[in-house]
Amino acid sequence: MNNFNRIDVLLKRLGILKSREQAKLACEKGRITRDGKRLKPSSPIYIDDIIKIEFTDRIIAYKLINIPESKNVKKTKSKDYYQIVENYEHI
Repeated sequence: MNNFNRIDVLLKRLGILKSREQAKLACEKGRITRDGKRLKPSSPIYIDDIIKIEFTDRIIAYKLINIPESKNVKKTKSKDYYQIVENYEHI
């Protein structure tokens, strides 16, 4: 498994979360799920996976379109790797 496939690394690389530590904590608190199952920070992620992230005020579901080959992804290019499939306010 490539290290970039880890959910915590990928969320940071794509700029969805600000840091790998933030992604790790979100996983540990059960705020990141795939198919209704909680993910560990080291969980692998694959193309076409739909990941739901529970933020303070909303829940957003992301579909992974591609996995970046490089370690650095520009902010302007990060949205080429995922699409938002659900975005609704958390009550």
